[in-house]
Amino acid sequence: ELKFDEARALLACFIGPLFGGWLLHIIRSSLSRPSEGLVSNFNLTIFVLAAELRPAAQVVKLLRGRNEYLQSLVHHPPVSKMEILAAKVEELHAEVRELSVLASRAIEREADLDALNRAVRRYERKEALHSQQTESRIHEIDSKLNDVVSLAAAATRNQQTFTLIFFEWACAVIVLPFAVAWKIVSLPAKAVETL
Repeated sequence: ELKFDEARALLACFIGPLFGGWLLHIIRSSLSRPSEGLVSNFNLTIFVLAAELRPAAQVVKLLRGRNEYLQSLVHHPPVSKMEILAAKVEELHAEVRELSVLASRAIEREADLDALNRAVRRYERKEALHSQQTESRIHEIDSKLNDVVSLAAAATRNQQTFTLIFFEWACAVIVLPFAVAWKIVSLPAKAVETL
C-alpha cells in the first residue's frame, strides 16, 4: 500500500507540470497580446522541463535506493528463522552447560558441608564431655576442700594452743592454693588421658 501511494504521488509530480504547461498552452490565446511573448512554446517547454527535474531526481534516488537494497540482499542475505532458532538453541545449550557445571559444584560443596557438619557435631560432643568431666572434677575438688576445712576446724577444736592453731591455718592457707592450682593445672592432662 505504501509503494502504491508512493507511485501515485510520484506520478502526480510528473503529471502536474505537464497539465500546468498544457493549460497555459490552451489559455495562451485568451491572454492579452504582450503576454504571448512570455508564454511561448519555448518558455512552456523550459517550464515543463524545469518542473520535471525534482520528480526525475526523486525517481533516480528511489532507483538507487532500491538497487542498494537489492545488492545488500545479494551480498548479505537476511538471517532466516532457522538460523535465528539455531542461535537460540545454541544459547540454551550454553546455559544448560553452565547450569550443569554450577550444579556439580553445588553437589561438591554440599558434600564438603556435610563432612564439616559431622566434624562440628563430633567436636561438640567432645566439648560437652570435657565440660561434664571438668564440672565433676570441680565438684570433687570442692568436696575435698570442704573436707580439709572441716578437718582443720575439728583439729582446731582439739588443739589448745594458739600458736599451733595459727601454724596449722598458715600451712593450710599456703598449701591449699597450691593443691587447688595443681588440680586445675593437671585437669586437662587427665581429661586427655581419659580420651
